[in-house]
Formats: sequence, C-alpha cells, structure tokens
Amino acid sequence: MVAVLYLTSWWLPALSVTSGAAMIFYGASMLLAASRGYAGCEVLAVSKWVLHRDDQIGCLLFAPVDALARRLRSRRVVIRA
Repeated sequence: MVAVLYLTSWWLPALSVTSGAAMIFYGASMLLAASRGYAGCEVLAVSKWVLHRDDQIGCLLFAPVDALARRLRSRRVVIRA
C-alpha cells in the first residue's frame, strides 16, 4: 500500500500531488485505530471517532493482517491458561 502511494508520480502523474496527503491520512487513521482499539477497517477510524460510532466493517486490504493477529492472540491466550 505504501509503495503504491509513494510511487504515484510514476504510474499516475496527474495525482502525484495527493500521494503525500493520502499517506498521512492512512498513517494517522491506522494510529488512531490502534490507540482507540477500533476493530474493523482502519481507514474509517477518523470518521468513526468524529461521529462517535462503533461500526464493525471489515477491510479487505488488511484482512490477512487481522487474521494473523487474531491467530497470534489466540495462541497467546492458550499459552497463559
């Protein structure tokens, strides 16, 4: 994802001015989602925070990462018990 946004000037020069803003938005959104403990799509964290909502919408982009985190978390709980 970062490479796609970073290399925007190479594959779509007309939108190259937006790549920095998009990287800042995605990064801030992921940090907000992590700090607030939001489940679901990290991209929607800013709107969920502003609107005081708790939507559980899955994110196809980060679904493999979420599955891996869920698997690691379940193993950690089993080891402690």
